[in-house]
Amino acid sequence: ALRLRPQAAEQQASTQGDPWLSHWWTAFDDPLLTRLVETGVAADPELALPTEQAARGGSGRKLGGRKRSGRADEAERHAALYERAQKQAEKAERIARAYFKVRATQQHMAVARESLESQQENIKVASLRFRAGLAPAYDANFARTQSATTAAALGEVEAEFQRDIARLAELTRIDAQPLREAFGTHVPTLAAPPLPPEDQGGIVALRRA
Repeated sequence: ALRLRPQAAEQQASTQGDPWLSHWWTAFDDPLLTRLVETGVAADPELALPTEQAARGGSGRKLGGRKRSGRADEAERHAALYERAQKQAEKAERIARAYFKVRATQQHMAVARESLESQQENIKVASLRFRAGLAPAYDANFARTQSATTAAALGEVEAEFQRDIARLAELTRIDAQPLREAFGTHVPTLAAPPLPPEDQGGIVALRRA
C-alpha cells in the first residue's frame, strides 16, 4: 500500500507568506495531489528545517572584526527561511505538474482503451455481416486495420504513462508500483480551483502556466 508522509507541522509553520499561496495546491480539492505534494516536500533533505544555530545565522560569529549584531543575525535568518520557502514552492510546482501530466496521460489511455473495445466489437459485427452475405469483406478488413492502429497507439500511451509515473516517483521519493496503485483505473474529473483572493495577483502566473 502507498504510504504518504504528511508535511511536518514545523515545516508548515516555517512557510513564509500568505497561507493561500503557500498551499495553493489544496485549492484543487484533490486528496492525492495534496498528499503527494506534502510527501515530496517533506522527503526532500534539501528542504529540511535548518538547525537552531543556522536559523539564527551563526550567532556569535564575527564580521569585519566586530561581533555580528542581533539585527544582522535576524536578517540572515529571515533570508534563509525565505530561500527555503522558495525552494519548497518550486518543488511543489514540479510535483503538481508531474501529477497533472500523469492524469492527462491516464485520461488518454482510458479513451484509447474504450476506442479499442468498440473497434473490436465492430470487427465481430462486420465479420458476421460478411459471412451472412450482407457486407463486403472490405468492412471487416477495415475494422481490423483500425483496431490494430488503435492498439499500437494504446501501447505508446501506456509506455508514456509508465514514464510519467517514474518521474513522479522520483520527485516524491515513492516507489512506482504503489504510486500506480494509488492512481487506480478511475480517472476523476479535474475541476478548476476557485479563484484566489483578489489581493493575490501573483497566482495568475500559476493559472496561465
